[in-house]
Amino acid sequence: MVETRFAKKMKRSQSPSEAASSVMLSSDLMFEVLERFSVQTRGWGKELSATACVCKAWREAFVTAEARISGWNTHTWTVPNLSKLGEGSNLAPTTRSGSYDWELVLFQRLRKADPQTREPVFVLGTYLQVPSLLSEREPSDQPPREWARRAAVELTLHHHTNPRLDRHKFFRHLFTPEARDRGYPADDPVHSFGTPEELRSEGFIVNDSVRISASVRVYPGKRQCSADHVAHPLLRRDGLCGHVAHAFGECSFYCDICVVTLPSSQLHCCAAGCNFDVCSDCVEAARCADNAPQISDPLRRARLPTGIRLV
Repeated sequence: MVETRFAKKMKRSQSPSEAASSVMLSSDLMFEVLERFSVQTRGWGKELSATACVCKAWREAFVTAEARISGWNTHTWTVPNLSKLGEGSNLAPTTRSGSYDWELVLFQRLRKADPQTREPVFVLGTYLQVPSLLSEREPSDQPPREWARRAAVELTLHHHTNPRLDRHKFFRHLFTPEARDRGYPADDPVHSFGTPEELRSEGFIVNDSVRISASVRVYPGKRQCSADHVAHPLLRRDGLCGHVAHAFGECSFYCDICVVTLPSSQLHCCAAGCNFDVCSDCVEAARCADNAPQISDPLRRARLPTGIRLV
C-alpha cells in the first residue's frame, strides 16, 4: 500500500523534488512509512526521535529565514562623476542587502518629449533592473532560463544635507526575462526625479555626485491576480502604506474592481505582491453572491471577482 500511494504521488508530481515534497507533507503516508519501519526493526528506533528534533529546528529556522528574505531590503548606490557616466550605465549597489541582486540603470541626461510642447526635456532617468546574468540564454539546445520576481519598490533620491527633502517614487512590477527593468520616467518627463540642472541647484547633485537607494520587497512566482482571476489571498494591510505615502504625499489606492480611488482604510492588497487592490465594498459584494445583483453599476457588477480569500 505504501508503494502504491508513493507511485501515485510520483505520477502527479512534475519532478522528483516535487514528488519528495508531496511525500514529506503527507502525514498519512509518513505514518505508514514509520509503521512499516517499526515492524521491520521489531521496535521503535531511537534515531527517529532525534530526527523529529531536527525537523522542529528546521521548521523554526525556515520560518525565520523566510521572514527575512521576504521582508524589505534596502540597496544603495553612491554615484561619483555623474556627468562622465555613459548613457544607460549599469551600476552595482554599494551595499548588499537580502538574497536578491539588483543593479541601477542610470541615465544622467535622458531625453524625453514634453507632452504639451513636444520639446525635448533632459531628466535624470533611474531604473531598477535584475542583472543580465539571470536573463542569459542557456546553450542552444536548452530553453531560456525561467525566473520571475514580483516586487514592490520605493526608489529614493537623497538630498545631500536634508533627509526631509528626499524625493521618493513607488511602483510594483513583475520582473521577468522579458521585463527586466522598471523605474522613472516611463514617458512623461514630469514623473522623473527632475532635470540635472534642477537637481544641482536644489542640493541633490553635489560635487557631481548623487546617492540613490531602493527599498525592495520580493515575492517569487509568476501567477498574477486580476479582476478576472484572483490567484492569491488578499491582505487587509501589507505594509505598503508608508512607502506609498512617501511617494505620493498621501496614502490612497485605486480599486481594480470598481475603478475608484479610495483611502487606504478600505484597502485590501494581494498577499503575494500582485499589483491588485480591492476595496472593502467590492470584497464584501464578491463574498456574498446575494448582494451582487443589488449593485447598480453594471460594469462593477460584471467585474466582481470570484474565489476571494482573505488572510
